[in-house]
Amino acid sequence: MIFVGHSHMMCVLNAVMAEGRPFRAVSLKASNESRRSELGNVDWSCVIDDPGDPDFRDTTKALFAASETPIFSFISGTKHLEFALRRVSDPTEPAFDFVLPESPDLPLDDAAMIVPTDAMREVIRQGYRSRFHVLATLTAATTTPVYQFAPPPFAPDELIAKLAAKVGDPSARASRVVRWKLWRLTIDVFRETAEGLGARFVDYPPDSVDADGFMRPELVRDSAHGNEAFGALVLEQIKRLP
Repeated sequence: MIFVGHSHMMCVLNAVMAEGRPFRAVSLKASNESRRSELGNVDWSCVIDDPGDPDFRDTTKALFAASETPIFSFISGTKHLEFALRRVSDPTEPAFDFVLPESPDLPLDDAAMIVPTDAMREVIRQGYRSRFHVLATLTAATTTPVYQFAPPPFAPDELIAKLAAKVGDPSARASRVVRWKLWRLTIDVFRETAEGLGARFVDYPPDSVDADGFMRPELVRDSAHGNEAFGALVLEQIKRLP
């Protein structure tokens, strides 16, 4: 099994380790050795640090090219979380809202600036532009299927509030509805981009969210990441892939 990704990949690697499965992984963000214990029980001898920007190293590309099995991509980020917290450090910034095409009847904030959906989609696309470049580089480096996984659900509200309090006024964070819409639109942008690059898209595990669409508390590692139990749900998805 070959994995490629940022920090969202680590919970899946923990689940893989727990089952004793062999793997190789390419970490797109160099891991600080002093903080590796925070990322769980990962065998770091199986992990290559390679940012893939502007291109992967030749040895990494050779790994991709030689693979006869699918490559699992967890190229992701937290831009949609940053958008949700943009007013926390500067409450003078206008609040915003938008219509989510998959749920057009969700209420809009009367006091917010209503951003056209296509404009919001483009803001998200530009925010993840460098990540999509890496995905394009990955898909071009292999002939085996590449599965791109969705960004994980937002953490419960209390964790987002604690994160916001570290940088400013937590009451200025985007509402739960807007945060959920940002995540769903981000997933749509990832799906569209991945499929356009020839990758196969995998949505979030349905069992990972509560009734409101936020990550179940027992699956959370911190305000932006799932834990090994969340990774285990993703690993079950992998096992069912063709």
